[in-house]
Amino acid sequence: MALQTVLFLSFIFPLIQSLGKEFCGRFALQYYSDTDEPVIQPFLFPKNTKIGQRTSVTCLVTEGSEPLHFSWLKNGKVIQDPDIQVVKTKSSSLLSFHPIKSQDGGEYCIVKNPVGTASQSAVLLIELEY
Repeated sequence: MALQTVLFLSFIFPLIQSLGKEFCGRFALQYYSDTDEPVIQPFLFPKNTKIGQRTSVTCLVTEGSEPLHFSWLKNGKVIQDPDIQVVKTKSSSLLSFHPIKSQDGGEYCIVKNPVGTASQSAVLLIELEY
């Protein structure tokens, strides 16, 4: 009996995968693939950020296969600043500014996995004091 089950599963899972999630959804089947592209939860920087303050933002992947590879870019370039720290977990990455400088304003997250890439941008606006 166990051999029959293994043979059945060896046949049915590739069949379900080839039919796709849309087909399976019509018959109330839920099929979770190990090969899903990452999906990022939208994020925003705090408003009224001033020079000298500290702030952070989290890029959270709500769906997608592991391993996930995070990259933080500022205006399309890799961040290289000792006052900006990145802390990563399996499904998120935290970008922290200690302290904020006038040149930190810009557009900032790209996530990749073996299946695809997702990106979410947020603009850090710095309020200048006169």
